[in-house]
Amino acid sequence: MQKFLTLIIAAIALTSCSQKERIFQSNLPVEELVSRKIPINEILVPTDMLLLDDYFIIANDYIQGENCFFVYSAKDKEFYFSFGQLGQGPDDFIAPRLVKESRGNTLSIYDAAFGKLLKFDVTNQGAKKISEQKITTIKYPFQHISYASDSILLFSVLTRQNVSLYSYNTEQKSIVDTLSFETKIKERMGDKYNSMFDVFHFSNCGKKFVATFEYINQAVTGTIDEAGHFWGTDFQYPNIMLKDKATDNILYYLFPSATEDYFYTQYYGRLFKYMQPFPINTEGRSMDFLIEVYDWQKNIVRLLHPDSDILRFTVDKKTNKLYTWNPLKDFDGLLEYDLNK
Repeated sequence: MQKFLTLIIAAIALTSCSQKERIFQSNLPVEELVSRKIPINEILVPTDMLLLDDYFIIANDYIQGENCFFVYSAKDKEFYFSFGQLGQGPDDFIAPRLVKESRGNTLSIYDAAFGKLLKFDVTNQGAKKISEQKITTIKYPFQHISYASDSILLFSVLTRQNVSLYSYNTEQKSIVDTLSFETKIKERMGDKYNSMFDVFHFSNCGKKFVATFEYINQAVTGTIDEAGHFWGTDFQYPNIMLKDKATDNILYYLFPSATEDYFYTQYYGRLFKYMQPFPINTEGRSMDFLIEVYDWQKNIVRLLHPDSDILRFTVDKKTNKLYTWNPLKDFDGLLEYDLNK
């Protein structure tokens, strides 16, 4: 009996081990990245970040009494000022998001609760609001918002009925095009389907964009024309059957980042449950991502392994440095990775 129990325990241990093993999809050698820590003393809980020409913007979590946005020097990360209170006042925010690919030193913020697109001229002394536009066609909750050009916004929406990428013309004040990926997961899962199985994240550099899926092992690229129409997407129908619980499926990709020459994808390759806290995951929460680097022809050129857990990151197009932070520890600084090495 004791021998039988020992065998059972060993089998469970082996199964657990194999499930936690990462599924690699490239034969490239893994490059270990060593971070340089940049102390940041002003922020409690970062949620996102954005690089302007001369300024580095970090979004703070929604904490009453704390400002939403903190402005630093892009060059040396010297702190300048913070702004943006939570509240119902005319200059307050409720659900603000940084608009990616903001131009020059003009910072754009979209408040999903108010449906307002605001632009600020950023200097060392402060952020001066220069325009405000009401956008009622972007429906909350949305995942990401970014400029493709001066007048074309891209945004993704996630609801139980809709997981899509939209383009919006800020001058005409209307949606131009919609991109939905026909994964067929809903048809296969029936009443067990949850729209989170179709979730994707996107990033763009100007008119080039990449979309990566959480539960589909695929990165999709495409372009946006001057009018805001989507072209050239190379999505391939996946022949997959997912398990009912999200935590029992392999999580592939989260948030990508894009530059003129490359796009960068966060690759997990493990069961989603290992990203979860106790008691869903009893083995220790892990956000130990790899970063796959592709050219825009979708050739993988590098496979990077940061020396920290990460969640969101951004790549400085000028210096080729990657910035992120460890989401599993109390925040006390950014992590900088030099991709030139």
